[in-house]
Amino acid sequence: MNDTPDSMDSSKSEMPIRAYVANTWSGLERTSRTSMQETIGRLESVIREFGMSTFVSLRENPPGPREPAAAEKLWNLLRTEMGKCHVFVLINAGPSQGGTKELINARDHLVPVVVLTSEGAHLHELCRSPALQLLGEIPYCTPSAAEDGLRSFLREHREQVRRHARHLDIFRASFKNAASSLPDTIDFLRKERGYSRQRLAEEALISRHELDAIETDVVSFNPPFNHLASLALALGTDLSHLFWSPKRWHLHEFELQVVAVSEDLGWPVPLVDCFRMNCWQQAARGPDQFTEEDTRKEMLTWRRLMEAQRTCMCVQSGCKNAGKCWTGVS
Repeated sequence: MNDTPDSMDSSKSEMPIRAYVANTWSGLERTSRTSMQETIGRLESVIREFGMSTFVSLRENPPGPREPAAAEKLWNLLRTEMGKCHVFVLINAGPSQGGTKELINARDHLVPVVVLTSEGAHLHELCRSPALQLLGEIPYCTPSAAEDGLRSFLREHREQVRRHARHLDIFRASFKNAASSLPDTIDFLRKERGYSRQRLAEEALISRHELDAIETDVVSFNPPFNHLASLALALGTDLSHLFWSPKRWHLHEFELQVVAVSEDLGWPVPLVDCFRMNCWQQAARGPDQFTEEDTRKEMLTWRRLMEAQRTCMCVQSGCKNAGKCWTGVS
């Protein structure tokens, strides 16, 4: 067996594999923090041996007090970074709110997790959740032991890491395609209702920083489902409608009006389809120029005209259905 690290670069997967490296910190003493920084450096070197790039959370999130707004903005940025990585390496030396947040981000982004747990520390209960993809737990007592443990793990599980990375790239590409219009649609509806970003964030009970992240890079940020639902409610629409393209928004809205009116009037499907095929130009007028009641009046007017025309045709051809043969109504 070849014991040299086998690169996990783009020749082996869809894109270069990126590892997110984070650590617990708040409960560590000064000497332990020095040891932690050494451990981070050693692990980063191992990860690069295997051809992966790294994002080290501690460098972007240096310890220290922050204003609440600044802290929230930072965590939104870290959540976005997690959405660009393929594996999460957590160095667990004790309880940590930051480590818990990053585990939640990994869970939400479907990023598999490798946990290195120092002697005397316990695995976070979130790691036992079936929703989290825990690739493995590596116990260690010194920085060199952590280095050796991760190197052995990656050598043994390199194909599993590659497979997860490929699946994540495929999923993200698919999600990007499905959600490509979502930021533009939120921006379109927000402006149509005369809301600033701050106003919409307040109405949706989310932070302004989160709304900025959603409108900037929704795929990498991957907002919680209930936050999107709250945004839809604040914009006066349904969650599914946020995925409509702004260019076709009025067309979709007109379609919903036609469906609602046709159900109320009891129109059969063939009649509704006939109206839709002939009246899509109605949607081009814009939301301020027609309402559901306007659509109802137009549908009824259209039907009367069509029935009159068909009646004339039936009379001329000798048909006995007096114009009802085309509507699907007996």
